[in-house]
Amino acid sequence: MLDYRYNACAPGIKEKVVEMAINSSGIRETARVLKIDKNTVISILKRKEDSLVQVNPIFLSENTESPKVRDLYDLNYLSENYSHSFSEQQKEQLAEFAKNPDSLVSRYSQNHSEDK
Repeated sequence: MLDYRYNACAPGIKEKVVEMAINSSGIRETARVLKIDKNTVISILKRKEDSLVQVNPIFLSENTESPKVRDLYDLNYLSENYSHSFSEQQKEQLAEFAKNPDSLVSRYSQNHSEDK
């Protein structure tokens, strides 16, 4: 295995930067953890901008309610247009949501009436 003088050249570092950004890590934290320069982090994120769609994992949890019904429409849009940005677990949870739309309607009807 090669020993890289500068960690930013190591294989997989760009993917780690994107993953950390998606998981809400800041630029300085990412640079510190990966032992690379913060300007390198910014450069990588600028080039990978379309991979940085963020999904709130709390929304996908079955134990919590979404604050607004429009989040359902946002999730649908994101899943159709940016499916590459979801983890496999998140894709499975979205598929479960889609299986029973009547359950979603009843679960979020109160939020829908508040949104009007």
